[in-house]
Amino acid sequence: MLIIQANEAYKRDELDFIVLTGDLVDYTGIKGERGNEYVNSNWKTFIDILLGKPLKNHDKLNEPLPGLLKPEEILVPILCIPGNHDYIGHDISPGLYPANYGLEPNEMDLISSGNLLLNFRALISNVRFLRGYFQYLNPDLNFTKKFGKTHLIFIDSDKNSLLDFYDILKGSPSTRGFRDSQIKWLRNYCDQNVKDDENIIILSHAPPLNIPKLEIVRHTIEKIYPEIKKEDKKNKTDQISMDLLKEHMLIEKLDDPRIDPIVDLKFGTIMNNWEEMLEFLLNCRGHGMDKRVNLVLCGHAHKNLEFRIELLHGRELSKVKYVEYFPFYKVKIPAAVYFGNFSEEYDAQLDYLNKLESGAKIRKLADRNLIINKYPFIIQTSSLGPRSTREQSHLQGFREILINNNRIDSFYFIPILKYFVPFEKFLR
Repeated sequence: MLIIQANEAYKRDELDFIVLTGDLVDYTGIKGERGNEYVNSNWKTFIDILLGKPLKNHDKLNEPLPGLLKPEEILVPILCIPGNHDYIGHDISPGLYPANYGLEPNEMDLISSGNLLLNFRALISNVRFLRGYFQYLNPDLNFTKKFGKTHLIFIDSDKNSLLDFYDILKGSPSTRGFRDSQIKWLRNYCDQNVKDDENIIILSHAPPLNIPKLEIVRHTIEKIYPEIKKEDKKNKTDQISMDLLKEHMLIEKLDDPRIDPIVDLKFGTIMNNWEEMLEFLLNCRGHGMDKRVNLVLCGHAHKNLEFRIELLHGRELSKVKYVEYFPFYKVKIPAAVYFGNFSEEYDAQLDYLNKLESGAKIRKLADRNLIINKYPFIIQTSSLGPRSTREQSHLQGFREILINNNRIDSFYFIPILKYFVPFEKFLR
């Protein structure tokens, strides 16, 4: 569906290129000792999909199987980096975690959980499993591209980290994160190449910020909203949701609707250089005028989440546990963190400004309180893979990033599922 939709946009001259932020394959699919060779791996399957090659057995059919679309070759360039799954050689049987794959009970019965010991092979991560990636997709783990006055900086967030085993057990593993050399490379690039009036978009697989699942933070939300908890208990309802932690909701409850003092934002993120990365986003250069990153685009957690961060300016510094099982060691959160629907606010504000006469628009654009000036935004986008039955609100989809006249006009989320709606429904 994404390929068909992208090709249609390209033909309308509305799409220049696609960016994929990792987890291009679920696992490389090794077979035997030579399994990391391209021909035996899921890298070949992935590239066959991009090239529009027929699915298995379709070459024996005159028409695609019912319900399947005819494959198309992608017509636009793709820029990509690896994710933690791309470093994995072996799979975990879907029978062990059927809810993660969106399977119904009758479908679960058809899938074996396999040999339990063999499933532990999925914990093995190694750069050798990226052989197909290096050969046919991208020879680099970290690289940059510049289009006009916009710098795209791609940085690898590395393999799964086994250090924080709590995150793995909760279904959102942290990755090893960024090496010191990567942080130095980021700063050197920005020092030497980025001007004050230019945009910076960081692309990473694992996000710098994340929110634990609702089951973990439910108690915290109930403490902030005791009236909702009381009403739920009385009416036997469940109104507790992540939306209650968003900035426009907390502003009625807290003097400063920051989320960093009340939620573990390090859950399922990056282990190494976490503080340093947040500091970099607030000022990506080591000299001269402070320069903030505009957008950070990530995946990994299979959620659609939007954060913004800003300098503390004397406000209290928050801390978070570095590893769940070693709570005595904490790391600083060197920023005030807010959670919300910022892409929607951004679009609405720009739409309003574009209706003003030019002089009034220029004056308004200088207002630092406008959401369009509150960079950086840290954005997660859900997967295009199977939809979990546990997180029904997190639709599969993608971000549409629009840049006009060197201004970022949109980073809005578009669900892919809406394109499965039968056309007959639009004709009624």
